[in-house]
Amino acid sequence: MSDKEKDAFPSYATTGGYLKAYATLKDAYKDAWSEADNEDRAKTTKLPNYDREVFIEIFGFDPESEKSCDGEIVEIRGKKYKLVAAE
Repeated sequence: MSDKEKDAFPSYATTGGYLKAYATLKDAYKDAWSEADNEDRAKTTKLPNYDREVFIEIFGFDPESEKSCDGEIVEIRGKKYKLVAAE
C-alpha cells in the first residue's frame, strides 16, 4: 500500500490491507500487468494458443506495445508524473 492509501484507510493495520476498487475491470488488468515482472509477462505471452488480438480485446491494452501506459498519470511519493513511452 502507498502512504496515501494507508492514510485513507487506517484500519489496514488491523485488517492487513483494504479492498481496492477500480472504475473498470480493465483498469484492474492494466494495474496488475504494470506490477507484474518481466518473467510473469513472458509466461503469459508464451502460453499455448496465446493470441495478441484476443488479449487486447479482453484486457483493453496491447501487452507487446511499449506505449501501453503512455499518457497515464502515476503518483510516487505524493508527486504526479505522466508516463511517456521511450522512443
